Amino acid sequence: AEMLKSFKVADGYEVNLFASEQEFPELCNPEQIAFDDRGRLWVVTMPSFPSTIPGDVPHDKIIVLEDTDHDGKADKSTIFSDQLNVPDGLAFYKDGVIISHQPRLVFMKDTNGDGKADKSTVFADGLYMPTGIELANGGCYVAQTPDVFFLKDTDGDGKADKSTVFADGLYMPTGIELANGGCY
Repeated sequence: AEMLKSFKVADGYEVNLFASEQEFPELCNPEQIAFDDRGRLWVVTMPSFPSTIPGDVPHDKIIVLEDTDHDGKADKSTIFSDQLNVPDGLAFYKDGVIISHQPRLVFMKDTNGDGKADKSTVFADGLYMPTGIELANGGCYVAQTPDVFFLKDTDGDGKADKSTVFADGLYMPTGIELANGGCY
């Protein structure tokens, strides 16, 4: 409450808590968030971090939070995909999402409308710690030490078959943002 007093909010806007671990225990260690075109909040969570145990079933997941009664607060949570290994990014792609799920990028989608991924295709494999995904120019830019590279599915089979280094020599790029014609 004290922190809210320090916010400077534009006229006509307000700040409120949309969701917390109190209401949604599965919202543990959020890594990345993104809103889809239906106003749902997708959250990449890594409850296993920082103590991922080799051979253990990971508890990392992608959850989707919804405000079904339109009061500005989430009231529904769906686990889109779970048992992921260090997921640290997602990007909406075609009719699903590409998820950074080390050591690969996986395209997942819900084909039966229950809100859960039931189709999964490896988009790119053999990656080392991909830490950011940004879609543009018909493909995706991926940040991973020491490069940012561009992947594209040119033959429409759902798998990246073109890879171009966009920037190299970077130390631990933790994400990327495309804006004003540039990559940051």
